[in-house]
Amino acid sequence: MLGRKVYGYLRMSNTNDGTALEGSPEATGTETSPDQTGTPTVDPIALARKRQAGAEAARQQAEKEAKALRTRLEEYESVNRSASDKELADNAKLQERLVLAERRADEAEAKAQARILDALYPSARKELPEVTDEVRLAKFEALLSETDGGFQPSPQNPNESNRAATGDATHKPKEETSEDIATRLRAMTPPWL
Repeated sequence: MLGRKVYGYLRMSNTNDGTALEGSPEATGTETSPDQTGTPTVDPIALARKRQAGAEAARQQAEKEAKALRTRLEEYESVNRSASDKELADNAKLQERLVLAERRADEAEAKAQARILDALYPSARKELPEVTDEVRLAKFEALLSETDGGFQPSPQNPNESNRAATGDATHKPKEETSEDIATRLRAMTPPWL
């Protein structure tokens, strides 16, 4: 009721001369009752129920949207998670391959080194195959050669034509004649010819 009086007061103040507008309760001099207004009466319980139903519908809609967003997020994370897991698995495989390749390279290098040491120090390697230090093998090879009576295998001598190619100036190769070449070729022919 107070609101209607304020409304009426506002309507009266809207005129410039301070008089009430025609047809207003103030102009007629009567006071209006709540039943005389043109608005129907609304039950406060029904209004509360209607508001509660609207709030419940909004809550349910928000839950549906949240659930849909959660599922989209989980799908996105699972895709990203599986991609990162795949990347980690690929990295692990590459690391494993790298370790195997390094191990094979180390084994091949050790075998090659052993072959070189076997060729350089045959006596010492026969006696001590686990030693890989060249200095120790050289000393042991020298000790073994002294105890064997000073016998050391002679290196293979290159033939005379190879000496000329290496630049051995002390020994000049003799020049071959055509008869020497023919004799050498006859010696190389197979017996069935």
